[in-house]
Amino acid sequence: MSNAIRLSVIAGAALAAAAHADDFNWSYSEAHLQFQSTARGISDWNDYDVPPPQVDGLYIPNGIKLIGTGGEGRAFGLTGEQYRYPYGLPRGPVSSSRLIISGTSTFDGSIWEHPADYISTVFKYGLTVTGGTVHMNSVETGFTLFDKDSNFLIGVGSSTGGFDYTVGHTDTEFAFQDRFGSNYATATRLEWTVAFYFDWSGADDNDTMEFSIPNNSIDIAVVPAPGAAAMLGLAGLAATRRRR
Repeated sequence: MSNAIRLSVIAGAALAAAAHADDFNWSYSEAHLQFQSTARGISDWNDYDVPPPQVDGLYIPNGIKLIGTGGEGRAFGLTGEQYRYPYGLPRGPVSSSRLIISGTSTFDGSIWEHPADYISTVFKYGLTVTGGTVHMNSVETGFTLFDKDSNFLIGVGSSTGGFDYTVGHTDTEFAFQDRFGSNYATATRLEWTVAFYFDWSGADDNDTMEFSIPNNSIDIAVVPAPGAAAMLGLAGLAATRRRR
């Protein structure tokens, strides 16, 4: 059974190589599974006391492919007990949790001189839940440009949310376009993040949730101005959720 949710329309060729593809050096830095509970006096984000997320980045033309490196693309898992009592804290509300993945891209030359250039992020991930409901409150991208002296130039990002995952396995797909929209030819470094903010209600201690990024993955790539118009003429990518 499937439901189509049109969240974004994006060029079908998200992996297309830009004219300056060889000038980019994309890299994955780290991933964290974290919790925050302001109601319990925990305002900062803290890592869960569980094995770190199993995530890696692979080169694609003009971008990076994020995958889960555990079995069947598994990126992380939590039990209801781990979620409800992080760090062994006594019973109490857990305000929010997140998986945050980050990295950089460095480049030479006047890469960002075309305002119409944009960054395509195509999400394909799965969530398996054995009890309760996982509420995916927000999925976000963030991209920040810096010059050679590490001066901030501009930051952009996108977000969506409101997905509920109940017992079973659900695959989710959608896409974003992020555009800087001006000439930033002095930029030499881009910092990127992908983040998933969620909470989990109605779970027993022995219930589990597993988040997977299979080999078709999360792809981040630059789509250059010369090909943008042609690509936008292709069929758009519909965000879909498939439950089995």
